Amino acid sequence: MTRVQITIVVATAVYIALDYADVGGTIAKIIDSKDWYRNTGWMDIAQ
Repeated sequence: MTRVQITIVVATAVYIALDYADVGGTIAKIIDSKDWYRNTGWMDIAQ
């Protein structure tokens, strides 16, 4: 493997690991799926 290929593999692995470890984003999606206006990308907690 060349340096470029190794860099691409490592960058992809880091991207996947950070996306998987996004606990806050997962919690936000769960809250958004249960609020007044569901799955809009905004959390409506007033109603």
